[in-house]
Amino acid sequence: MTIKRLLITLIILLNFSTICLSQVVIGKNTIGASVLLDFAENTTNGLVLPHINDIHLITDATVGTVVFDKITKKAHYYDGVQWIAINKEEGTLPLIAAEKEQGGDQGVIIGSEESTAKGVLILESSDKAMVLPKIYDPAKNVPSPYPGMICYDTRGKHVYIFNGLRWEIVG
Repeated sequence: MTIKRLLITLIILLNFSTICLSQVVIGKNTIGASVLLDFAENTTNGLVLPHINDIHLITDATVGTVVFDKITKKAHYYDGVQWIAINKEEGTLPLIAAEKEQGGDQGVIIGSEESTAKGVLILESSDKAMVLPKIYDPAKNVPSPYPGMICYDTRGKHVYIFNGLRWEIVG
């Protein structure tokens, strides 16, 4: 790694460490007191879950971990004992594979200086929550949804997940 790349990486990490201990908004300017992570209203971009080759190979999952399993082609969450499918129907995988994650098993932590959880993005708080991206009628308004995309439909008042073939109501 060149000195220039190293310096840029360090500057980004130092600036991001300030953000990691605070509340975060994406695409808007204000955030509610009880929210750790919030997204802009009326967007067409949902939250895409990590795609895992085989969830049964994850031996140290944290309770509440949510992923998209490439084998079952379904989103799952870990309840502390087993993986529970979130969507009912099997979906499909994207035609172009996402770039492989680089680095260790501890991702970016928001809301705390440290966490025992493992993941790409870890929201750690005892009194704040994450608000899903709000999309009006995602089946109609998201032009190219990605398998594992999850959002709140402001039209139907439901949480939806895209399984790679169609949008499903969660729950």
